[in-house]
Amino acid sequence: MLEQRHPLGVGLRLAHADLRQDLIADGSADLLDATLCLVQAGWAAQRSDSGYGLPDGIDPLEGWIISCAALDTPAQAN
Repeated sequence: MLEQRHPLGVGLRLAHADLRQDLIADGSADLLDATLCLVQAGWAAQRSDSGYGLPDGIDPLEGWIISCAALDTPAQAN
């Protein structure tokens, strides 16, 4: 993600140098989880006009992980 080559085509820039080390050092992985959610939210926001990247015909009562289907296909150019 830091090298702007994430499979979703969404890069990550850390504004503070300490944040990278904090992500690595966080044994609970809460910071990493939040960072991955942020990247997925950015990917979905880019697709707001097309159902936020969710597959057609989904059951709205089910929980969905944004971007799962996208990882099976090459990243789209932004």
